[in-house]
Amino acid sequence: ACYFPYSSVICIITNLSSPKFLSFHFSSLLILLNSRSILYNYTILRDTKDVLVVTAPGSGAEVIPFLKTWVNLPMAIGFTVLYAKLANVLSTENLFYACIIPFIAFFAAFAFVLYPARGALHPTALCDQLVAAAPRLSAPIAILRNWTYCLFYVMAGERVFFE
Repeated sequence: ACYFPYSSVICIITNLSSPKFLSFHFSSLLILLNSRSILYNYTILRDTKDVLVVTAPGSGAEVIPFLKTWVNLPMAIGFTVLYAKLANVLSTENLFYACIIPFIAFFAAFAFVLYPARGALHPTALCDQLVAAAPRLSAPIAILRNWTYCLFYVMAGERVFFE
């Protein structure tokens, strides 16, 4: 406790040598770095997900309403139900790790496996035939054509739950 009520400088100087003072500031620094890291990652994911889907071959801005309605919404509801069930079973720390590790694993797999192999994974020939047969369904077919990008879009959208 500081006994100098009108001089905060004296209180700070007297508390500089205390380990509690240093550990408080060190933990505050870690919290600050963690929050800035989360904000940085969120900003990059938010901007990248739209660009990947809109600029993908055979796709465009018309895909986003279909993604938000028919893919994002059911995934968000499913994730919320799963989170609620896990919250009843796991501790707070284990719940955090149980939710964050699959996202980290997915984004690592996307960067090192899915994105480099997109040419082999995207069914472009099949989608070309489907668009030729049903041109009015080109937006939903574009989701199938670029399914790895759409999966990235959904996972980046679900990442918001941790902010």
